[in-house]
Amino acid sequence: TSDELELKSQLFQQNPKLRTRIGIFSNKLDTLAAIIDSVKSHSDEEVKQRKKQLINRIVELMNELDRMIASFNLDLKDR
Repeated sequence: TSDELELKSQLFQQNPKLRTRIGIFSNKLDTLAAIIDSVKSHSDEEVKQRKKQLINRIVELMNELDRMIASFNLDLKDR
């Protein structure tokens, strides 16, 4: 909605470092996913499933952050 876009735009204007912080957090999530992926499962199906679930959830969070950053960028271009 336009109210939601306006709120995001105001939030970004009030805290210009927010995009940088979101980027850093996204990078930390990526590092965490790599650490989880490096865990050896030793053919243990439960470990494999848990790794997959954790990595998928981290990717979802990273995608949400990317969409948030993109929406801030779009809001700024519209102004």
